[in-house]
Amino acid sequence: MFKIDKTFYEVQFSSHKLTQLAIEIEENNLVVEIETILKNRPTIPINITYHHLRRFISSLKNKNSTGMDGVSNRLIKLLPPGHLSLILLCLNNFAAILQTPLHWHIAKMILLSKTKSKIVHIEETRPISLPPCFSKLFKKCFLIHFHQWINEQGILSAEQSSFRPGYNMAVRLVAIIDQIGWCLSKNTAAAAFFVDFRTAFNQLWLNGLWLRHYLRQRKAYIDIKNTSSTLFNLSKGVPQGSCIGPVLFIIYHHDILEALSTIHWKHLFADDLAILFLPSPSISSSNKTCTSSD
Repeated sequence: MFKIDKTFYEVQFSSHKLTQLAIEIEENNLVVEIETILKNRPTIPINITYHHLRRFISSLKNKNSTGMDGVSNRLIKLLPPGHLSLILLCLNNFAAILQTPLHWHIAKMILLSKTKSKIVHIEETRPISLPPCFSKLFKKCFLIHFHQWINEQGILSAEQSSFRPGYNMAVRLVAIIDQIGWCLSKNTAAAAFFVDFRTAFNQLWLNGLWLRHYLRQRKAYIDIKNTSSTLFNLSKGVPQGSCIGPVLFIIYHHDILEALSTIHWKHLFADDLAILFLPSPSISSSNKTCTSSD
């Protein structure tokens, strides 16, 4: 069983095979260009505060499960305040030098079924990565600064919901229902096209994300009933189950809505795309796109 599971996900997370297509040559040129720019650009300092560290430790679920380091959430929550100051010093040092311990890059991977069937095929499972608990704390602290940077840059469209504060599924559903209702009130039809990206989180091109250290040299092992497989490399994708992986995902494909600029209405919820078409291009939708947030 382990051999089948490991082989399946080892192949799925293997590096993209280059075929020298024009788009791959263009990609390589862009990688070189962006790397040159990044080398000459100073890094943005990140300061993790004691308040944030205490808040995130308090928010941890009281679980005894552990990652590669054998440390559980319950153990961290029992630490005295003096130990938290030492942890804070370490996390800020990691942020300053842009380095983290290598064992933080090794995840325990559990497989959850996507169906309710009693017999589950391997392709019907979802790999959930359980990183070391201290790694989770660091990512939660980093995410505050990452969200701030995303908002300052204005990267995400109002039509992108999920994994960002104030934009949940209800916002998209209300927008879609409102737009369909508007079409009905005008006695015109609307066609809907729904896209679900297959194994989307597992296929992300790492060089295109540019949060390099967090994603490099990652490995995982599959754990089933406290029995573990051998390690295998994760050469693409972002970890499902982490707080930062989904945010990286929506940043990676945020410009998909720009490519659909001629479409009347479009909505993104995580890795699900919904497009509504109107029969006449003369019907303007500029005032009908829902941009509200709760």
